[in-house]
Amino acid sequence: MKKGYTLVELLAVIAVIALIFALIFVGIVKKSNEFKGESNEEIKTLIESSGKSYFYNSNELRQEAKINKKVIISYNDLKNNGYLSEKLIDVETYKKIDINNSCVCVKYNTSNYEYTFEAQQPCNCN
Repeated sequence: MKKGYTLVELLAVIAVIALIFALIFVGIVKKSNEFKGESNEEIKTLIESSGKSYFYNSNELRQEAKINKKVIISYNDLKNNGYLSEKLIDVETYKKIDINNSCVCVKYNTSNYEYTFEAQQPCNCN
């Protein structure tokens, strides 16, 4: 009698190992996509917070928001005044965020006297 494994047994072991790796790979891809979504939300929150700081430090912007019911703060203004870095990356596309075509839209609600802040890329503050 020969000692060893048959070809079928070896193929079965390889198939089981491949299945395990496939399951692990799917889990890694799923977690990676969740991380990208969370990272983009954190970047958006950072930009909105920068816009809030800039807005609340400017009496002119607050007055303009009360008169016009909205104000547009460009990312470029935030960068030039030290509130935001130019090197923001969109983690889904791995491209630099275009600060020239993005803004924080500030809207003033007269019924509850509150401001809302929304980071937009591209800027479309309606």
